[in-house]
Amino acid sequence: MARIRYIQQHVPLERRRELFKAGRYNSLRKSLQVSQEAFWGAIDVPQVTGYRYESGGKIPLHVVQLVRLHWVEGIDFRNLERDDVNGLRQLEWDGE
Repeated sequence: MARIRYIQQHVPLERRRELFKAGRYNSLRKSLQVSQEAFWGAIDVPQVTGYRYESGGKIPLHVVQLVRLHWVEGIDFRNLERDDVNGLRQLEWDGE
């Protein structure tokens, strides 16, 4: 079984969770000092769509979950394998 890899974040986890739970994706992205293209592209969302989300557009639940896993929890998706995905299902989250 492969191990899930985490990316290093310079913003404290609690702050990332706070911004995420408040739906402040623009503030989360800016605090991480990444461009819209890099932020949304990391989860395979086009920049123009990410811009709409940051401007108040409705975000599909699966995109919200990907933002949380990658940018908040810091999970690196680049080399995930089937066992890793099964492990992700076990993650607990107290989000709404």
